[in-house]
Amino acid sequence: MASLIDPDDLIGLTDLARELGYNGEHLRKLAVEKKLTAWLVGGIWITTRKNLIEYMRSRQTEGWPRRPTPKSRRSTSKSQKSHPGP
Repeated sequence: MASLIDPDDLIGLTDLARELGYNGEHLRKLAVEKKLTAWLVGGIWITTRKNLIEYMRSRQTEGWPRRPTPKSRRSTSKSQKSHPGP
C-alpha cells in the first residue's frame, strides 16, 4: 500500500534545485525518465526531498551524488599572459 505524502513535504523541482545547487533541467529530466519520483501538477514538477535522497542513494554505487562545483576560473595559459612591451 502506498503511503500518503504530507503536502508540506512537496517542493517544486526548480526550488529544490536552487536550494541544493543542482541543475533544475537535470532533475526534470530524471523525473520525465521516471528515475526520480515526481509528479507533474499544473505544469510544475514536484517531488519531496525524501524522493531525491532515495534517488541519490540508489546512485551511490556509481559514484553519485556529485555535488556541483562552482565553475572554476580558467587558469591563464602562457599565451594569454600579458607580456611587457618592447
